[in-house]
Amino acid sequence: MNLKIDGEFVKWLRKELNLKQQELADKLGVSSRTIQNWEGDKRNIPELAQNVLKNMAIRSNLVTVEQSEGSEELTEDEINFLSDIILLKEEKVLQLPFFQKWLKEKVLAAQIEAINKYKKS
Repeated sequence: MNLKIDGEFVKWLRKELNLKQQELADKLGVSSRTIQNWEGDKRNIPELAQNVLKNMAIRSNLVTVEQSEGSEELTEDEINFLSDIILLKEEKVLQLPFFQKWLKEKVLAAQIEAINKYKKS
């Protein structure tokens, strides 16, 4: 079964999670107007937002992974990270402190791994 993420699903999920439109908007990093537009099928839901919504439903045990077919389960941190960047432009993402921290950690980890490989050879 392929889970269809449309306005009806967004509204259903929001109500199941006992969230107001603004609260869901805050979790996804969008405006409450965007949530209204999604729920009213007046605006397409970006693929990234669809994946975050699917994973919110999976993590809340409202749907199963099988129902969401093809959805890779994300960690809570990944959901939070993705929801923060859904509608941001790339240059703004690069300026976000948490992204800069994440990037520095990844670069540092790669450097440490390279040093360790060099020491072993």
